[in-house]
Amino acid sequence: MRFAFIFALLLIAYHPVGLIGQTAVSGIVAESVNFFHGGCNFRGTLYWPDSEGAHPVAVLIPGSGQNDRHGTLQMVGGNVECLYLGLLGSTIRPYRDLARGLAESGYGVLTYDELGISCPSFPGPFSFENLWMPVESALEFLRTHDKTNNDRVFLIGHSEGGMLVPYVSLRNPDVSAVVSLAGPRTPLDSILAYQLVEIAQRCNGNVAEAQSQADQILSYFNFVRLGLPGLPDFAGASAQVWRKYLQVSDSVSINFDLLNVPTLMVGMRDDLNVPLSEQERFRNELNSPLIDFYEIEGLNHYMTTADVPSVSLQLIDTIVEWLSRSLISSILEHELLENELNLHIFPNPGSESVAITLPESSEPGSVLEIYDSLGRLILTHSGISPTEGNNFMLDISNFRPGNYFLILRSDIKVYTGKLMVAD
Repeated sequence: MRFAFIFALLLIAYHPVGLIGQTAVSGIVAESVNFFHGGCNFRGTLYWPDSEGAHPVAVLIPGSGQNDRHGTLQMVGGNVECLYLGLLGSTIRPYRDLARGLAESGYGVLTYDELGISCPSFPGPFSFENLWMPVESALEFLRTHDKTNNDRVFLIGHSEGGMLVPYVSLRNPDVSAVVSLAGPRTPLDSILAYQLVEIAQRCNGNVAEAQSQADQILSYFNFVRLGLPGLPDFAGASAQVWRKYLQVSDSVSINFDLLNVPTLMVGMRDDLNVPLSEQERFRNELNSPLIDFYEIEGLNHYMTTADVPSVSLQLIDTIVEWLSRSLISSILEHELLENELNLHIFPNPGSESVAITLPESSEPGSVLEIYDSLGRLILTHSGISPTEGNNFMLDISNFRPGNYFLILRSDIKVYTGKLMVAD
């Protein structure tokens, strides 16, 4: 239906597998769901922790190609033997693995079959909205679900989805955090041209033919940007649709900088498809203090190692650790923006003890809560009373090195601060 921007169809033969029903596996519940968008009834799976109450929940925006909800890829044929020898013959399901791992850690995740899988006989016309924006109807569906914590709805984008997440978040101001996994900075046509030539060089292909195809792609999309009339369709979508896509993808750095929510960008060191240099481009261009960058050793574009066909636990743990800090702070910092209720902590980083300067309006009966980087409450001080200079001395000699989040609660106000404990 549409072109396999960035790789799935370039590298391997794609074969969707059967859908799952409602199941409970290792402390999680997988719920089959449907939501309507742009003339198609999209099918998906909503993974929840097997526990009561409302939970933080994400929509996972898939990468390029017509992915099923699991991101299923049969590692056979094509260039797999050249590029992914250790995975040859395996079936990988990175979106399912990622969603299950996050659900086991307390987060809901909705994954969905893209348009070509949910509605294989879709009559068209194809538009930017029905090809790339089903995530917005998925968000609308989540807002009405009785297990959703509507203060903690966030987005995860992989590859092409990582390019889309800031755009979607800007259109949906209730999104509280954004995660981009192996998202590209380089525009669509340039990175696609790079891939064609790079793969031909690595796998003893016809480099001259690959370069010729790359030049044709670059030429076509240059004409699209210029608005040249009469251009043919490309991979089933009109030039007008691609122009809208380019407006979004070419502006990805601008969109990230405009976000006012915590943002995590993860690069994979062994990624052949979106090389780690893309992460460095983002680092050099983005100025927002709300963006955190991580790089994970030994992972390919599909978030697995070279010989294990499942998503890395290190990646899942990294996301969980970051989400636990950022979803707490994103909610409370909204109050900070309105009321300037912040705590001053000195020294910061600290190692033995720190002085917390209490707000003058805090009451003697205030309660101080301290959370670790995974969002776990590790210490509570009740009946906080200031010492000379309106300071409260906190002993941190037994704290492990790392980041902590402090919340001071009075009867009428909430104050917050971040503490780093050094070695």
